[in-house]
Amino acid sequence: MLRFVPVLSAIVIAILGPLPSFGAVAEYTEAEAFLGDYPLSSVIDFDVDPTGSPLAAGTAIDGQYQTLGVDLNPFNGGTPETRSSFPSLPSPSMPNQVRTMPGLEGGGGFEVVFEQPVYAVGLLFGDIQNPEFLGETTMTILGQAGNEIHTSFVSTAVGDSPSQWKFFGLRSSEGICSMQIAAGSGDFVTYDDLHFCVVPEPASLSLLAIGLCFVTRRCNRAPSPRRTP
Repeated sequence: MLRFVPVLSAIVIAILGPLPSFGAVAEYTEAEAFLGDYPLSSVIDFDVDPTGSPLAAGTAIDGQYQTLGVDLNPFNGGTPETRSSFPSLPSPSMPNQVRTMPGLEGGGGFEVVFEQPVYAVGLLFGDIQNPEFLGETTMTILGQAGNEIHTSFVSTAVGDSPSQWKFFGLRSSEGICSMQIAAGSGDFVTYDDLHFCVVPEPASLSLLAIGLCFVTRRCNRAPSPRRTP
């Protein structure tokens, strides 16, 4: 019976591509590495809404993407809104980027709530203050019970990367139900290109593959397979 596993695994890999090796939590600092592991990830570029209509500069980000199963809301006093690209910090995807004004102590920003758990999230960060100001931006992912899975610090000083934009992503073997982005109090941070991917961990896919193998084996042995209505 196990001889069916390599065949089905090959089919799964052919469809989804090579699967990443999951730990409890892992960080990404390069978009290429993230997209290499998650080529089927979805992206919100803040340039258009889910219907494809352009978002004007100055639009408050608050629930526009619910039809995609993603709800974006202000967090901790932040005021995320679309802005036209700054000349010193052009958007990776034109024409918009999202800027957050300083919020409450502890950092204002935005929260991303997923209708279904996702297993990887990533975002571009950019700072629009003076080069010597080190932004204290945090990226926190939470599980289904609202438990904190992981919090990372993301440096957003201008000029600390060649493009002045820094990618940061997280993956978790536990489903991610929400993500909170909080800029340091007094900091102005920009964001673009939110990536997220609904991909079960490889162990789950293996169980699914084995289950399908059992189903295949049973169907092959049945004299007259029934059609499911």
